[in-house]
Amino acid sequence: MLRDEILGHSAILRDLAAARASEHLPHALLFVGPDGIGKSLVARWLLSQRYCTAPENGEACGHCVACSALARRDFVDLDVVSRTRGKRDIGIDSIRTLMQALHLSSGTNRGRSAILDGAERMTEEAQNSFLKTLEEPPPGVLIILIATSLDRLLPTIRSRCSRIRFAPLSLAEMRAFALRRGIDLNGVPVELARGSPGALLSLSDKAIQEGRILALAPLLDRTFSPFDFAARLIAVAERGAEEIPSPESDPDAPELPSDASEVIRARLLQFVTHIEWAIRDIVRLQEGVAGGLAHADRVGQLKELAGRIGRDDSHALAHACSITKTDLRRNVDRALALSTLALTIVRTVRRTG
Repeated sequence: MLRDEILGHSAILRDLAAARASEHLPHALLFVGPDGIGKSLVARWLLSQRYCTAPENGEACGHCVACSALARRDFVDLDVVSRTRGKRDIGIDSIRTLMQALHLSSGTNRGRSAILDGAERMTEEAQNSFLKTLEEPPPGVLIILIATSLDRLLPTIRSRCSRIRFAPLSLAEMRAFALRRGIDLNGVPVELARGSPGALLSLSDKAIQEGRILALAPLLDRTFSPFDFAARLIAVAERGAEEIPSPESDPDAPELPSDASEVIRARLLQFVTHIEWAIRDIVRLQEGVAGGLAHADRVGQLKELAGRIGRDDSHALAHACSITKTDLRRNVDRALALSTLALTIVRTVRRTG
């Protein structure tokens, strides 16, 4: 059954099931939480509960015609809106098309449903247009908005939805997910995924593993030369960037960038984030906190570095990472931004060595 595919979020599932059973399920739900932690899977579970034609013990079967169609996102009463490939945002035309579809008659007599994936990507114009539908939806309509944050959603949108917050999974749940997917945790520290199955899937990719090791080299390898750092890291980020899978191919996968250039940028930002987390690990070790390290597999090197550099150095390195990420987002020359970061790290580490 589909319920068995969902790890964690038991309280959310219980509350949604109870609301549906009592016919008090809100017409508009806003699922909010980090990328890749199962929000889309829970949305599919809820819709399967609504449309399944062969439920088993009160749960959707996961294999009837309705459940199978929902898994493919081509069910007659379901409309899915997300960013189109090559675009950064969800525009007003997509929202107007959705609004028209929600007024069509239900093909199953169980009401129409919509998933708005990446809802925070709606332009302000699109959000304002969608307000009327959220305020006065057609009878029997269920709308699920999925977002990684609330920052870009208008207060008027947020206030018209019942908000459900999704928390990262526990380490035990993440290890269970790794076992289910056959992920070797000897090569990927589960702590690095921060409770996101989607992030763990990404980290298990060999190119991403190589990028993490290379990204940490200026910090942890005293023999490392920073002068070819940028070229090597960009080469890793570019590997396979053109082969972007469908966003519907895996419900656990994180939100995918819309084109190859965005994939490369996202990977480079991820690699710099790995450096930030390593610096955070160093600060924790300096404070005497040995648990909860992101790069738990590098604890020996991190401890050695924590004993050599000062707290001010750690803060300066974290600031350098922040500047680099800002530059990458602003389309500053990637090679220049990454080379500058590598030189800053190496100078700081070797000055204190």
